[in-house]
Amino acid sequence: MKRSKGILKRFETSSEEVAASYLWPSDSILSSIQLLNQQIIIYLEMVEPSKPHFDGEDDPYYKHCQIILYHQNQAQEVSYYLKEDGQPLNGTIIEREGSIMYTIARVILQLTAQYLPKENLEYMSPYSVRDNLYQNPLILKVIRALYEDDRVIIQISGDTWYVIYPLTIELPLDQVNLRLKAYSQPQLKLAKDALPQEFPIDDLKTRLTSLSNGTYHPKPYYGFIMEEDTQDWQFVYQGLFMGNFATDWTNKRWKVYSAFRCELPSEEDLKSIKALVFPGSARAVHDPSNAFVEVVSKFIRKVLADHSEIKLFGSCFGHQIFGHALGGRTEQMKGIPEVRQKIIGREYIKVTEAFYEMPYVKKYMEDKGFTKDTMPKIVLQQSHGDQVCILPPSATLLGYSDFCAIEMFGVGERLLSMQPHPDFNQGVGDELNAAEYLIPGIIRYDAFERNWLTNSIFWYKGEVLRETRNMMHAIIRNFLYA
Repeated sequence: MKRSKGILKRFETSSEEVAASYLWPSDSILSSIQLLNQQIIIYLEMVEPSKPHFDGEDDPYYKHCQIILYHQNQAQEVSYYLKEDGQPLNGTIIEREGSIMYTIARVILQLTAQYLPKENLEYMSPYSVRDNLYQNPLILKVIRALYEDDRVIIQISGDTWYVIYPLTIELPLDQVNLRLKAYSQPQLKLAKDALPQEFPIDDLKTRLTSLSNGTYHPKPYYGFIMEEDTQDWQFVYQGLFMGNFATDWTNKRWKVYSAFRCELPSEEDLKSIKALVFPGSARAVHDPSNAFVEVVSKFIRKVLADHSEIKLFGSCFGHQIFGHALGGRTEQMKGIPEVRQKIIGREYIKVTEAFYEMPYVKKYMEDKGFTKDTMPKIVLQQSHGDQVCILPPSATLLGYSDFCAIEMFGVGERLLSMQPHPDFNQGVGDELNAAEYLIPGIIRYDAFERNWLTNSIFWYKGEVLRETRNMMHAIIRNFLYA
């Protein structure tokens, strides 16, 4: 597996010692935590200063975050943590991070991670040890809180997310500042007023009041239909999709449904939901043992028939279950002999004329001043062994590739479906695809030389192509929010 440059450090100590002894340097990220023999083994991988994207990837739309941490005591008094100059914590996305939500988690954990194991051992214990970012239990704990904890307030403006994030314990500032000083980082101070005006503090006060008196009952605005139940993927898809697709978090709540347990939006939920997102899964639509497939398929048909105001977006498994639900067919791919047994890594998606006629594509082209001739080619990450082999009767083909005849299709302006992973960046490819597919021998090691699993520029028949996942994010946001 390709590794980020840096120095690997190991700390072996008890949870009590961890809670009082170490604060992560500002240029480090928590890479893995293992519970073993009543000890916590912490691996920190020191990440060198980095550009906000890979060489072979277009610029992310969301680049920056600003964060105010706060603590509410038993008397309902709120204290805020700011830098000593009165400014919030801040961070910029780095190339490993698949969305700004991972950046937010990194910034928060740099200050708080040493205090989390003490109170969250039960959360970490089910996870296997994976030396990476995307299946790190503390990173995922913060990501889960960002979309699920009602005490979190998020406001999005331009390329920056403004986050007000609750702490369950009060930080010992003397200890924190001692270590910040040792690493030449700005120290923290407590504040109760004179807060940065970009942050919706009034919204926080209203929210906390509503939570305390039991009157906060938000309705779902976007539904996230999770079809994967393995712990390895818990909260990963949420962080990748929500961190790239969200445009207004103030009053537009995401709600996650466990479709693999046949938990789907109720009729009451569907009254407020405006869009449904169906991400990937390691499961197979054509496997009859996956009983939930027919339940979800029936639900998809019902939403299209009875709820004309709801948009549906799906990728990978979501794409395949759309094809199945609407009368197409999915099958296991036969692979490409001597090349790939599965389609992994970057792929060039060729588009049809119908793609350019979609309103959400037209809007993107108008906003950027592109024509059909000048619009960048679509290059996205893939990770699949199944495919849609017969297009549903109601669908329009929007894209195809050398290895997959139905890469994208749409149903009017209601449904957008694609086999690739616009949620994945090369960081996900390095840490997940290489571990799960390359090392076990599912694909050949020379895939790196072929540019499928590298972060370098992607070559296609002698032409240099850049991965355009962030362009596709903009197109998908146009689709979801039109």
